[in-house]
Amino acid sequence: MADNKMNQGKKQAAEETIRSIMYQEAIERMKLLGVSEKSVDSFLEDKAITKCVVDHLNMRVGKQILNDEEKELINQVEQERDYLVYYLIEDEGLWPDGCSFPRYTVLYVNKYREEYEQVKKCIQRYDIIPAYVINREEPGCSELTEIGFRNVSGLIINAT
Repeated sequence: MADNKMNQGKKQAAEETIRSIMYQEAIERMKLLGVSEKSVDSFLEDKAITKCVVDHLNMRVGKQILNDEEKELINQVEQERDYLVYYLIEDEGLWPDGCSFPRYTVLYVNKYREEYEQVKKCIQRYDIIPAYVINREEPGCSELTEIGFRNVSGLIINAT
């Protein structure tokens, strides 16, 4: 019984260490992406996730507070995929036929530290980043991918 508790304690400590490393990686990526200092500070202090809303039709970009449904979605993504989510983009994607669909683009860090340096190189050299794109109309069409991104006044938008 005592060995089981000790093993659980070690496992929990290891998971907390991994999450801490993921958290630091998220901060580094936010800085590389050029996320506003205020958003980085909010993530540092409160682990607050920035939500960027993009209205392509009217060429507007803004920042909003996550609603309860979005917070639940982020919790679900983090639990199911073992990610640390640090940024959310809400906009519309386009199907090849020109029809649009509402989507969330989730920027995340996974637990595979061996990938971190390569991701940062991709951000710096190619303006791409790993993302989970959630199709809000057809969830079965959601995908893990890499997106092209653009920085608009400290807010990150999905440029793909």
